[in-house]
Amino acid sequence: MAHPSTFPAEQWLARWHGTPGLLNLADTYACPISIDDLTSLSTKDDDGPVITSSKLGYGSTNGSTELRQSVAKLASGQQTQLTEDDVIITQGAISANFLVLHALLGPTDHAICVYPVYTQLYSVPETFGSRVTFWRLKEENGFIPDVQDLNELFQRNTKMIILNNPNNPTGAVIPEAVLRDIVEIAKARGIIVFSDEVYRPLFHEPENAPPPITTFGYTRTVASGSMSKSLSLPGIRIGWVASPDKELIAACSRRRNYTTISVSQVDDQIATYALSPAVQPALLQRNIGLARRNRGLVAAFVARHA
Repeated sequence: MAHPSTFPAEQWLARWHGTPGLLNLADTYACPISIDDLTSLSTKDDDGPVITSSKLGYGSTNGSTELRQSVAKLASGQQTQLTEDDVIITQGAISANFLVLHALLGPTDHAICVYPVYTQLYSVPETFGSRVTFWRLKEENGFIPDVQDLNELFQRNTKMIILNNPNNPTGAVIPEAVLRDIVEIAKARGIIVFSDEVYRPLFHEPENAPPPITTFGYTRTVASGSMSKSLSLPGIRIGWVASPDKELIAACSRRRNYTTISVSQVDDQIATYALSPAVQPALLQRNIGLARRNRGLVAAFVARHA
């Protein structure tokens, strides 16, 4: 096993995060929300997400049934209906990504990864001996993957295609038609399609949003997600792995046993509350409003100084 390469983006963020008087324009999540604010968004008259009478023992190994059911709904579509058994709760999406890449790729495997992309998605496979080929995103194509380029990247031992949708750092969203083409190509070869979907379900144009990668009727698809970005709760450290493939989920679960007994019960309760029908719509409405306002402010600033 090779030593992991450095993670420049996270090192830079760690250096400056929390610096008084510094406005961080590099943050990639919706403005964090408090428990009080979260409770105020609920359409129900309740006491909030935390059950203070609960005994704080270890939680369910793969996450509470209620939380996994909520995540399963996010990862389901007309062609594919996931259940709580198709979901593993993790400590943020960064743990989910590591788990998938460590569990499903090995030293003899080859992966194709879109680029530019979040460093972890290609550095983790390389650390464990996999060979990674970049599927380079072109500015002239709006940073949307070119399926014709994909066909030239396969090798005899290609096991996985790695996507990030919406993409970090470009913000580009892979349309449904392109995703369907990718899935069909992968299906013909029996290759896993793994998509980091940490920014779902927050889109500037929700009516044109592509479905999750797990909803195209192909079993060997895996998605990761998180409460951190679109749902304003990076402080509770809740993420997930979702897949309709029982074997892939089982492989991830076996590896997870070495790093995570369970996630925090308190975090699990807050995430379950935020994803509930009484809260999630208002939370997403708040966050898309903030995103649209911020985009307008940046566009106006650039126009003034161009």
